[in-house]
Formats: sequence, C-alpha cells, structure tokens
Amino acid sequence: MAAAWESGSQGERRLGELLQKMEALGYRHLADRSMPVSPANIDHLLVGPPGVFVIDAKAWSGDVHVRDGDLRQGGRSRRRAIDSARTAASTVAAALEVLPEKVDVRPALCFVGAARLGQAHFIDKVKLVDEDGLGSWIRQFPDKLDARSIEEVRQLLLSVFPAKVEDHGAGVEVHEPPELVVYLVPWKRGGKHRLYVRSNDGADVGYLDLVSGHCSSPSAEWEAILAQLLPHYLKGDTPGLRKEDLTEEAQGVIRRFLDSLRGRRSQARPPERPIIACYRWKRHGKDRLYLSRLAPGGKKVDLGSFDLDSGMLRANGPGVTATLGYCGRRFQELEQQRLDLD
Repeated sequence: MAAAWESGSQGERRLGELLQKMEALGYRHLADRSMPVSPANIDHLLVGPPGVFVIDAKAWSGDVHVRDGDLRQGGRSRRRAIDSARTAASTVAAALEVLPEKVDVRPALCFVGAARLGQAHFIDKVKLVDEDGLGSWIRQFPDKLDARSIEEVRQLLLSVFPAKVEDHGAGVEVHEPPELVVYLVPWKRGGKHRLYVRSNDGADVGYLDLVSGHCSSPSAEWEAILAQLLPHYLKGDTPGLRKEDLTEEAQGVIRRFLDSLRGRRSQARPPERPIIACYRWKRHGKDRLYLSRLAPGGKKVDLGSFDLDSGMLRANGPGVTATLGYCGRRFQELEQQRLDLD
C-alpha cells in the first residue's frame, strides 16, 4: 500500500512539473482549485492558446481499461470519475460565458499511478490519457487565444475557482466577524421541507417553506434580513438545495413576498447589511458548514467550509480562516445547547 501511494504521489508531482513547464509555451497552470459551493476540487486547470484544459489526476493501481464505452478499474465501473470530469468542465465553461469570445474547455483524466491505459480513449468528450501522452494531446489543438486573452481567462478562473486551502481548526486563531452571522439549516420531514434561519445566539428567527413558499419571521427587522438572504439560496447552486425543490406555486409566493418587501420604502425598513451566511450541508456521511459573505446589492462571495465532524477548514483564499473557525465552532456550541435542552 505504501509503495502504491508513493508511486501515485510521484506521478502527481511529475504531472504538475509537466504542466508547469508548459508555461514556456504560453500556457498558464493553476493547481488544486476549489469548485464553487461544492466539496469537490479541480486538480489542474491549464489555460493556453487552444483554450482551457480541466485535468483530473488519477493515481490508480491495478488494472485499468476501457470496455464497451465504460472505464473500468479492477473489474469495477469508474463511471463516476467520467461524470465528475464532465461536471467540472461544464462548471468552468459556464464561468467563462461572461467573456466576449468563446473559450474551448476540454476535460481529461490523466493516469499517473501504477495503472496505465496504454492507449488513449474518449468517453463522453472526456479524454482518458496516460501522463506521458498528455502533452502531445494538448499541443495538437490550434491556437485561438492570444496572450492578452489567456491572461483574461486566467484572472477570471482565479476569482471563480480559488486555491484550495485546508487546515485543522484546532490550531487556528478565531474571532467573531464584524458582520451579522446567521445559520441556515435545511429541515425535511413528513412531506415538509424548510430552510430555517438562526441567529448567532441560536434563536430561530424565521424560515422559508420550500413546499408552499410561505416565509415566516417574527419581526420586521428579521423579515428584511430574510428578504436579503433568500434570493441567494433560490438559484439552485447551493449543496442540497436545488431549483426543483421549489414548486411553481412556491416560487410565485416567494417572488411576491420579496417584491412586497422591496416595495416598502418607509424609513422603518432596515437597510441591507453585510451578512456571513452559514449553510449546513449534511449528506453521504458528511456534515459541513458552507460560509458566504453577502454584501448589500446582491453580491455573494463563497468563503469556504468547516467540517463539523473533523474540524477541518477549507478556505477559499487567504484571510478567512478566523471567520470559518469561529462560525464552525459557534454552530457546534449552539447544536450542543439544543441537544442539552432536548
């Protein structure tokens, strides 16, 4: 096992070195990038004259081959790896749609461990290639982007897919952020599906019913905060909270609720304020808190996540670990208080 791990580790280093060397040919390499609002990551993004290459390194062992249009390792289907590569490429392509010119995005699985294909393949537009064949595959495509366009694409990818930074929360200095902190907790039971909003002192301050569209809040102040929060969590880009969770009737109720709040121009209505929104995602044996900074005017910046089981932090960029650590630990304290009361 140790030998297999070391072989894969060396292969991944070789791949990183290969992609780094391609910068002499006008390419730009971004390694280990975070996916927006997702626990997944992208091993390598390579931006160059042909476009963008989304590369997932696979340090597998044993036998790997393609049979009947399916990727198999040790006799088992590895279809999920193909689907993940396509999803990552689609996410990158969607992020690049804001640019004035179309940028080609090509996904690849690159085998860097003991398991090798020998012959390259395509499955559902995903290139399957051994590490020694990756460079020639990339260089075969015609140039479409000049140096200025490459840098523009690179800067956009840097902002949308920040570097993945992980640390253990136990050694991180934490402090309460100056923004209002709220916790969003999905709840599903008996045909009901709600998104509860809790304050930093643990009080339930409102909820959105995802079935009926009913919005409940105990005060005008929290009603206004709900109106600022909800649009960010109804776009279908939040883990566990999809657009199809809302019926058409519920969407109509929510729109009317938000329109009603926006239409109140009296001085009594509190202005929008900076908010740290912490969304709990619990699925597939994992329990995480995803943090976003919501600014007045509708801007949302994903800060990273706090693993509620292990205490691991995953920060989307520098300067946010103290906030991640504080909110994660505070949520754990509030959950423990609830358990003690029960």
